Amino acid sequence: MRLINKIIVHCTDSNHPDHGLEEVRSWHKARQFDDIGYNYFITKMRIEVGRTVHRVPASVRGHNTGSIAIALMGKDNFTHYQFMLLKMLIKILQDTYNLTDADVYNHYDFNKRKTCPNFNVREILKR
Repeated sequence: MRLINKIIVHCTDSNHPDHGLEEVRSWHKARQFDDIGYNYFITKMRIEVGRTVHRVPASVRGHNTGSIAIALMGKDNFTHYQFMLLKMLIKILQDTYNLTDADVYNHYDFNKRKTCPNFNVREILKR
């Protein structure tokens, strides 16, 4: 098992209702990724596995090793249920990998030109 020291949260930056895991996978493969860049993908209804957690994600250049990447479907219209699923998944990953809230990051924490995930994950965890 690989060493995990952080969780990085993303969004798809698309509000199109049909843009699910397979659509995002095709976008990433078109950019020459070997698979979707995220380990987990949260749709409006469920958590789906992208890359298995044993595989290094392709989500933030220079920060992929040691991280788990989670993406929420959407740009700016996330549901309360998605945030509940996100909190649940983060809690499970924190318990599994002995991480704290300080080990959970927004994509924009690593790239100031980004707004992704278009919310502050730390605020979501406080709710």
